[in-house]
Formats: sequence, structure tokens, C-alpha cells
Amino acid sequence: MSPDAPSSLRDVQRAMSRALVEGDTGLLDLTEGDMAAEGLSVYRSGFLIGVAVALAQSFPVVRRLVGEAFFDAAAHLYIASDPPRTGNLDDYGGGFPGFLAEFGPAASVPYLAHVARLEWAIAQALHAEDATPLSADDLAALAEADAEHLRLTLIPSVRMVEVAHSADLIWRRVLDEDDEGLAAIDPDQGPVRVLVDRVDGLPVVERLDDAAWRFGAGLSGGATLGDLLEAAGDAGPSLLAGYLVAGRLAGAEGGSPQSPTRKSAG
Repeated sequence: MSPDAPSSLRDVQRAMSRALVEGDTGLLDLTEGDMAAEGLSVYRSGFLIGVAVALAQSFPVVRRLVGEAFFDAAAHLYIASDPPRTGNLDDYGGGFPGFLAEFGPAASVPYLAHVARLEWAIAQALHAEDATPLSADDLAALAEADAEHLRLTLIPSVRMVEVAHSADLIWRRVLDEDDEGLAAIDPDQGPVRVLVDRVDGLPVVERLDDAAWRFGAGLSGGATLGDLLEAAGDAGPSLLAGYLVAGRLAGAEGGSPQSPTRKSAG
């Protein structure tokens, strides 16, 4: 170790991060020769490969659209710009769609970032914790207390996503290896709004009309049941029933200030 080299644990951690992500060799100054340059290079290579594999698992359709070589190159650049912050790689990749949107070489594939945004929502849904859905009896009991002020909560796997370029159709056609169907898609279509969920371990992606989107976004945003039903008008009861039957409601919070109510299924 050089005489002026810092030796605190934080210094070593920072040096390790720079070594793995940037290829910096300053870590060698902190190890008193215990870590050879060759060993560090091998370790860094394994780290980058592992993180890139995790990204490929979260974005399989993006990878198929651009090819393995392009994806791996983009993944390594993204890792360098935004490295993992935790050891759980299931949580890594949220910034990748934004990276692709600004990535010059991907400009010729304008729908790529939108497909990536959808795939990240799917990855989150697949890795979300399980929850016991709210039953009809539970909801009825809660509504008796003060339905107007209840705030219903969604199960953790549900995501509301807005994308463009028919990204949901592109995602499905690529997964189905339906080249003819993929070629028939109009990538210039405007925004589409979808609900993403997990059913029996498989992803579900459903397009929503305006009323269904507003209702779902309101649920996700914590709107009261009274406001949701009022905004949805005649469609409100059927939209609420749809979430209940699909098992997408996890519980409820709220009630009037005089009689607060809280219920979580399970």
C-alpha cells in the first residue's frame, strides 16, 4: 500500500465500486498486493456479465429487437452510468428505459424505450410480493363504515403504464415470434394505457380505455372511493367490480375522521 493511500472501509468500498464499474485500478493501492491486477480484471468481468444478464432477463423483448451485441453494448454503458446500488439485481434496471430514450444509436428504433418501460413494469409485477386479495365480504363490511372516504389499495403486482408506438402489441408479437403480426403493427400510433399484473406467475398486460385508466390511476394514486365512483359515473360500479373479481384490491384505508377504518386482506 502506498504511504498516502486511504485505508478506511468506505475508501475501500468506493475503490471497489470504481474498479468494478469503471475499470479503475486504484483499488490495487489499497490491497498491499493481495489482489493482483489480473484477478481484479476477472472479477470485474464477472460482475459486468452478471449485471448484464440480470438486465437481459428483465428486458428480453428489447434484447430480441436490437440483437445480443447491441443490447450488451448498451447494457454495459448503462451499468457504467448508473451502477447497481444494492445486491438485489431484481431491483436494478429502472433507469434503463430512460437511458435508451437518450441513447443515440437507438434513435432509429423510436419504440425501443417504450417497450423497455413496459418490460420494466412487467419485471416489477413478476417480482412483487404476494398479497391476499380483498374479498367481496371484506369490501361490503368496510363500505358500511364509510364508503365515501375509503381509499382502496392495489395488490403489489399491479402497475399502470402509459406507452406509445403500440409497445404492448410489439411486446406480445415478439414474445410469440409472430413476425407477420409484428410487421402489421403501426408504430406511429399514439399513446396507449395499460394495466400490468401477474396471474399464476405469468405477466398480464391489458389495454385500458379512458374511463378504466382514470379509475385505475385514481386507485393507484390514493383517491377516495367516493371520488372514484363520482368521476367514473355509470361505469364506476362495474369498474370497481372488475378489480374486486380479478383480485387486484389488497385492502382499504380511511373512513370519516370520526370513525377511521383500516383493513388489509390476509
